[in-house]
Amino acid sequence: MSSPFTYTAQLKSAFITRNYVTEHVTCIGIYQLSLITECRSYQVINDATRRQGYILPSGQSYRCDSGLATRWYRFLGASIQMPTSCVPTHRCGTHAPGWLQGPRPSSGQIRNVKVCFHWSGNCCRWSTYIRVRNCGAFYVYELKRPPACHLRYCGN
Repeated sequence: MSSPFTYTAQLKSAFITRNYVTEHVTCIGIYQLSLITECRSYQVINDATRRQGYILPSGQSYRCDSGLATRWYRFLGASIQMPTSCVPTHRCGTHAPGWLQGPRPSSGQIRNVKVCFHWSGNCCRWSTYIRVRNCGAFYVYELKRPPACHLRYCGN
């Protein structure tokens, strides 16, 4: 999606064309999404150890999301969203990484999605349901404590 500054330039160059209506509707949609509470009020997760390819160095302790408070979170930095395919064990700084089993919602939508935690050859050894909101330019996740430890939500 275009930033507001790029968008304004597109509007000026497309003022008379048929695309004007499409661009105008897009602008209204982005504005409305910014009014949704979870799209503007969330906790940021900016932790490179949550990347789906991250393997802890030898001697470090595996991490767990057992202390995670139920609230809306946004992945930033090295991880910007949760993966939608099985993540190998011992990744994301934990034993059993969590991934979304199902598609992310379309723009503006919110969806209940199953999170699976991979362990012992079973891509969905443990699971829980979370809500995922598409805020247009990013996703937010209503994360909660996973069903066991050492389980952790993964990003990519």
